[in-house]
Amino acid sequence: MKKFKLGIVIAICLFAVIIIPNFYAAGNTIEVRPGNGTLNAAISGAQDGDTIKLVGDGRYTGDKIVLDKDIKIVGTSTSRNYVSNLFEINGASNVTFENLSLDAGAMITTQKNHNIIDVKAKTNVTINNVNISYATRTDSDGKFTADVKNIYLEKGSDGTVVNIKNSIVGGIYNAIIVESSNNTITAEKTDIGGNVAIALRNGRDNKVYIRNNSKLSGRSYFVANSEECISIVGQENLVMEISDSEIFGVAVADRIYTEDGELIPGNTPIPAHLISFEDEASNNVNIKITGNSKIEDDDKKGDSNIINFGDVITPDSDVSVFIENTVKIIPDTMDEKYNVSDDYAIVGIKNYKGDWTIKPYNKNTQIPIEEIPQDNVKGYKLDNVKYMTEKQEEATYYNEMQITENTDIISYYIKLLSIRIDGEEEEFYLEKNSNLGDLKKESSANIALENLKNPGDSKEFKNYVVSYTDENGDEHTDVVQENDDGYVFKGDSTISADYNHKVKVTLKVDNVERITTYLNQGQSLNELSLEDKAKFEEALKSDTKRVKGYVELVEDEEVEITSEQPITKDITIIAKYEVDVKVGEDQFTIDEGATLNSLKPEDMEKLNAHKNAENKDFKNFVKVVDGVESDVVDESTTINEHTTLVPKYTVKVTISGVEYTIDEGENLRSLLDFNMEANDAVLALKNVEGKIFAGYIDA
Repeated sequence: MKKFKLGIVIAICLFAVIIIPNFYAAGNTIEVRPGNGTLNAAISGAQDGDTIKLVGDGRYTGDKIVLDKDIKIVGTSTSRNYVSNLFEINGASNVTFENLSLDAGAMITTQKNHNIIDVKAKTNVTINNVNISYATRTDSDGKFTADVKNIYLEKGSDGTVVNIKNSIVGGIYNAIIVESSNNTITAEKTDIGGNVAIALRNGRDNKVYIRNNSKLSGRSYFVANSEECISIVGQENLVMEISDSEIFGVAVADRIYTEDGELIPGNTPIPAHLISFEDEASNNVNIKITGNSKIEDDDKKGDSNIINFGDVITPDSDVSVFIENTVKIIPDTMDEKYNVSDDYAIVGIKNYKGDWTIKPYNKNTQIPIEEIPQDNVKGYKLDNVKYMTEKQEEATYYNEMQITENTDIISYYIKLLSIRIDGEEEEFYLEKNSNLGDLKKESSANIALENLKNPGDSKEFKNYVVSYTDENGDEHTDVVQENDDGYVFKGDSTISADYNHKVKVTLKVDNVERITTYLNQGQSLNELSLEDKAKFEEALKSDTKRVKGYVELVEDEEVEITSEQPITKDITIIAKYEVDVKVGEDQFTIDEGATLNSLKPEDMEKLNAHKNAENKDFKNFVKVVDGVESDVVDESTTINEHTTLVPKYTVKVTISGVEYTIDEGENLRSLLDFNMEANDAVLALKNVEGKIFAGYIDA
C-alpha cells in the first residue's frame, strides 16, 4: 500500500502539479512548475475557488486555456513567471491574475486574431501586478499581420467588471478592446499602451475610470495605422473619468520621414489622436480629465490632435470632453488641438474657474447661450481665434456672432479686481473701488471670510491681512479689522488672517485623557471658560477621593503646578488625589495610592494607639465597607479611596498550662477544630476516670 501511494506522488511531481489544501480560502491551492502544458493540466483539474500557484521561475506554455470556473492564478514575480498561454473566459464568475507576466508567446502562425485575455461572458476580472505584453505573432513570411488584443471584452460579455492595479498592459496593436455593454473598467497605477490603448466599440452604459498615476499611450512600432489613446465608436451613455493620470500620444508620421525631414516616397503622414470619436452613432458621451493629470501630444510631423470629433458628429449628440484647469497640457496652448470635417467647428468653452468643456458644433451657427457659464459673466471673449490664415485675438463674442472655425471661448468679466481668500479655491471678482463690505455681499465670499474668523479651538482670530502688488510691482500688506467694511481694495488681493495662537491643555485622570481644551498663552486654569470649568469638575469628580492638586510631566518627571500658574506652552495636566482613612474616631489623610507608612509622625502615633489593647495582641486592620468587613490592610497596603479600618487582635487561651492563640471574638470550637493539640488537651480534661464532665471554667 505504501509503494502505491509513493507512485502517485512521483506521477504528480512529473506533471509538476501538487494540490495543497488551503484552509484559509474556499478552495485548494494547486502548485504548478514551468513547462509545456503544466498550467493547462492544473486548470483542467481545478475546481471553483481553487488557486493556481506558479512556483518555479521560467515559462509556462501550451494551448489556449478556457476558464469556465472561478480561478485565481498567482505567481511570485512578473520577472520570474512568464505565461505564454491565451485565456478565454467563458462561464467563470471571478478570475484573478496576480504577480506574473502574460505574453502569449512568440510563434509563426496564419491565425489572424489573438486575444491574451478574451472575455466572452459576464465576469469579474482582477489583474494585479501583471505585465501583459504583446504577442509577437507573424505570418510565415515574417510580416506582422496578426490582430493581437491584450484584453478583449467580446459581444456577450455585458456586465463585466475589470479591475487593473499596479500593472502594464502593453499592446503592439490594441491593448483593451470593449465590444459589449454595461461594463466597468478601472485602472490604478497602471500603464496601458498600444496602437489603440482603449477602444470602445458599439456598446452602451459603459464606465471607464483611469486613476492614481496611470498612463494611456497611443503608440505602436510595427503598424502604419492611425494611433489613438482612446478610440470611441457607437457608444451611448459612456462615462469616462481620467484623474491624476497621463494621456500620451505620438504620431506614426515621424517614422515615414527621412532624418532630413523629407517624406519617404509612398508614405502618407498619419495623425495620432489622443481622444478620437470615429462615427456618428455615439450619443451622451462625457469624458472628464481632472486633478493632477497630464495631456501630452508629441506630434512630430503628423496632423495629430488632443481631440478628434470625427467627420459626422452632430451638435445635438451631447458629446463633450471636460478638462479641469489643474490638468497640464503639452504643448500648453489649446489652439489647433481639435479636429473635425469642413462642416463642423469645435468650440472650447472655458468657464471663469479655468475649466474647459470642449464640444462640436455646426459651422455658421450660434452657440446656445445656455451652453456658456453665466455666473458673474459680463460678456465673452474669443481667445486665439483662427480665421483661415489670420489670427484674431480677444475679439468680443456676442450671441449674434457665428462660429466659423475651431474656437476657444472664455468667460469675460469686468474683473478690475480679483480676490482670493486663503483656504478657498474660488476667486471673487469685484469692480474698481470695491471695499470689504462689497465683498461680504457675495454669499460664498462671506462664508470664506467667516471660515478665516473661526479657525478652530487652537487659535483666535485677530484681524484680516490683505496682500497685493501695486502697479509698480511693489508688494504690500494691510491689516484690516473684521468690522472695517469701508476698507477699499487697491488691486488683485489675497486675504489671509492673523491669529492669537492658543496653548493646548489636556487633562488626564487615572492615565486616561478626559478633556482637551485651549487657553490663550499666559492664562491659568482659573481662567477657563465656565463651560470648560464645568467639564473639568465633571472629569475630576470622585466619591471615594478628593482632588489635592495637579502635576505636569516634564521629562517623565511629575512637576507640581497650581491653578493660578500662567500656562505658556501645550501641557498635559495630571490630577492628583488624596484619601481619608478612618480608625475609630481618628481620621487621617494620605495621598491616593500611598500606604499607612506614609502617615505623619503624629498621625502614626495615634494609629499605633489603636494597636494597644489590654490582654490582647494587635494582628492587623480590616477594611469595612457598608458595615461589612472585607480586605485586610497593613502598613504596606496601597489605599486608593476613602477607607474605614477596624483593628483586629488575637487573645491567648491556656489549657492545662499550655497557651494557644485565637482571634478575638472566636469561640473554643474554632480553636479545637484547627488545633489538634488543643483538641487533645480538652479531651483529656473531659475524660477523667471516675468523674463526669460538667463544663469548662475561665480561670
